Amino acid sequence: MVVATGLSYSIAPAGAAKPPPPPIIHTVSVSVDTSCLATVTYTWSGFRGRSLVAEYELVDHTGGAFDFGIAFAYDPGVAGASGTGTKFFQLTVNGTSQVSRFAAIGRLGKFDHSGQFAETVPDAKATTLGPFNPSGCGFPIS
Repeated sequence: MVVATGLSYSIAPAGAAKPPPPPIIHTVSVSVDTSCLATVTYTWSGFRGRSLVAEYELVDHTGGAFDFGIAFAYDPGVAGASGTGTKFFQLTVNGTSQVSRFAAIGRLGKFDHSGQFAETVPDAKATTLGPFNPSGCGFPIS
């Protein structure tokens, strides 16, 4: 007598179609509360690669030709197949160099030999505009 529990399998005929790959998703969100705590959440799926690094970037969207990355955080050792993460950045209420409008960027990549982040999965980049500055949030950032 053969007993199998908790197992299931199927046999596909030769030449059968492979299942479709997971959907490609890459989203990022940013919120800022009245105490100037900024929250950046990045979610991705459907990419290749292992031992990648997820980058979370808080941005000052100036409305001009250039935006400024003002804070960065990283999650090393993530897989491109899927993941999500959240990072928090504490700005100062009525701080110096106040942010015009918040934005966020999420990326997948690797650290190069000098320790700098390099975007190695460009299709996984996600950007979004966030709120205008609610409380005169500025520097310093912790």
